[in-house]
Formats: sequence, structure tokens, C-alpha cells
Amino acid sequence: EVFRVEHAVIGRFSVAPDQLLFMQPDQLNLSGDIILDGRIEEEYLFIGAGSLGRPEIGDLRIQFSTFENDQEVTVFGAQNEDRLQPFNGPKDSVLYRVYPTDRESAIDAMRTEFLTLLWSFRAGGIAMMWLGLVTIVSPLTNLIGNVPLVGGLGRSAAAIVALIIALVLGTITIIISAILNSVVAMIVILLLLLGGFFYWRNQQVKGG
Repeated sequence: EVFRVEHAVIGRFSVAPDQLLFMQPDQLNLSGDIILDGRIEEEYLFIGAGSLGRPEIGDLRIQFSTFENDQEVTVFGAQNEDRLQPFNGPKDSVLYRVYPTDRESAIDAMRTEFLTLLWSFRAGGIAMMWLGLVTIVSPLTNLIGNVPLVGGLGRSAAAIVALIIALVLGTITIIISAILNSVVAMIVILLLLLGGFFYWRNQQVKGG
């Protein structure tokens, strides 16, 4: 079970540790002069009759994590007087986290996280599409598999064709999604379509 302090301060702003997404904390090095009960075993404070390797019922193993003071961090959230609280964005998104770096580097880190997650979903979608296509044609490939000499080739060819189709459909989906999520791209596509339409009309008039 993880326990966090109820109150924390970053700079001159108070934050809610139970809601704030922190960076990776540092492990507190325990020493005998700060221990009032129990004993130190490896990186843990152990309280009980057993040992770290052979605990008994009722024993406690406690580990402490801390954040270094006087370090540069960037917090993203909503300011409310002297407090920083979660920022509620569109589509039920919530931004409330801290990065151990300056603002520009923190924004770059968030952009990298977003792109990594986005392309992971895209790659996963293409992989699922490929598996679905392979499953659809599996009865046919199983039938071809009974034919001598060409059975193995049929399965391999079907898998390759399914992969190509999945890549093409996935690429088209990604392009359409990018266009629909970009106002500039939609305007450019609309202008190109209008230009193509008027060019076609002019050619029709000249031909008539």
C-alpha cells in the first residue's frame, strides 16, 4: 500500500499530492539516527519479529521515497490563487503533472509521450486488422493447405497479401484522421477539390 503526504508545496504554490502525477521519486537512504522503531534491512525499514527474507504475520516492511529540494521543475495545471489544481481540458482530459526540467523540455517530453502512444495505437490497430484478415481467409488457406506442394505457399501468400491490405487501409485511415483533425489540411483539400471541379467544368465547356 502506498501512502502520500497530504500537503505539498512547489515554489509558492500548494499542490495535491494524491492527484498530481509526479516524476520518478528518489529512494530515501535510511540511517540509524532517524529510525525510532524497527531496524534497517537493505533499503527497507523492517518492523516485526521475522526478517526481510522470512517475514512473519504482522511484520511491516516500509520503504520511503522523496523528492529533492531546490530543483527546477515544471508543473502543468490550473492556478487558483496560491494553489495549483488539475486542469480539465476538452474530451474529459485532465492535465496535472510535474516534470523535473524547464518548461520547453517538459513540453517536448509531453509531445514525445503523445506521439509514442499515438503510433503505438496505430501500429496495434494495423496488427489487429492484419490478424482479422488472416482469420477471415483461414478457412480458404486451410483448404489450400491440403493441396500438395502449394499448401505452405498458399498460407504464406495469404498472410503477405493480408499484411499489405492492412498496411494500405491503416495508412488511409491515418491520413483521413490527420486531415479531419487539421483545419488547414481540410481547407487545402477543399480548395484542391474546388479547383479540380472548376478545371473539369472549363474543359467540358471548351470541349462543347
